Order: sequence, then structure tokens, then C-alpha cells
Amino acid sequence: MNIETTVRRLDKALENRSPGEVRNVTLGLHPSEIAYAIRAFEQEKKHHVLEALGSEAAAEVYFQLNPDERAGVLALMRKEAIIAMAEEMESDDAADFLGELPGELAETVLAGMDPEERKDVA
Repeated sequence: MNIETTVRRLDKALENRSPGEVRNVTLGLHPSEIAYAIRAFEQEKKHHVLEALGSEAAAEVYFQLNPDERAGVLALMRKEAIIAMAEEMESDDAADFLGELPGELAETVLAGMDPEERKDVA
């Protein structure tokens, strides 16, 4: 993976507001490689990449970020995107994820999850 090329391509995809292009750029990359590329962006752009990836890939990439990046990204993400990410996680990962969230946001995410998923996580 050429990080500079990946970052440039991701930046262009973000400028074009093209989630499909973001997914194409990251296709075939390991979640840790995507996280590494995301680190090149300022905080305000990182969440756009995660949201464009889709909930399953975003959930995998999320755990590759450091705690400060995670907190910053979550503060900017739409609640619906956070809920979708939580639903894609294994129940133990989702429980850890909810434990990282501020109390009110954790309650909102848990309440917004599919009832079956919510039961497994709780």
C-alpha cells in the first residue's frame, strides 16, 4: 500500500463527496491500513471517511484507531452511523464500544439498536 497515494485518493473522494469512491479506494485494504491512512487527515475529515465506508467496515476500522482519534471521530459522527456501527460488531465488541461512549450517547445508541442486538449487548 502506498500511503501517500491512498491519502490523496481518499482526499479527492471526500472533496467529491463520493462515498462510493471512498469505498473503492479502500477496497482490498486491511482495516489497519485504512486507519493508518485516516490518521493523515484532520479530525473533521476522519469521520467522513468512516461514515463513507459503511457500518461494517467502519466498525472494523474504528478499533484500529487510538483512543483520542476514536473520541474525536465519535463526537462528529451522526448518531445513526454510530448505531449502525454498533449493530455490526460482535456483542462483546459492541459492549466495549458502548463502554467508551459518554453515558447519554451510549444510552441513545443502545436504545437505537435492533432489539435482538440490544439484548445480546446488554
